[in-house]
Amino acid sequence: VVTIIISVIGAFFISVPYSFFELWNFLKPALRTTEKKVFFLFFPFVMLFFAFGALFGYYFVIPVSIDFLANFGNESFALAGVETSLTINDRVKLTFHKP
Repeated sequence: VVTIIISVIGAFFISVPYSFFELWNFLKPALRTTEKKVFFLFFPFVMLFFAFGALFGYYFVIPVSIDFLANFGNESFALAGVETSLTINDRVKLTFHKP
């Protein structure tokens, strides 16, 4: 199951630029030349911010949140002799949990 979840999420991130390209081809005939120019000005920033947001979440937010959740109440558990450990399945569930 973990392999399938990672494959689906990876496919989503790889397909986003192509999906935007197809959306552009759909909208292009209905736009005026000034609207096309504005789109070309903002499109690189949209892709850049999408990539930065995904990387920020993956490299900064997820490790901090998993570390916090793994060590939450760890001092009281350590006194009782309980040790927390995360498997790859737990990490994927915490990372890509859908409400």
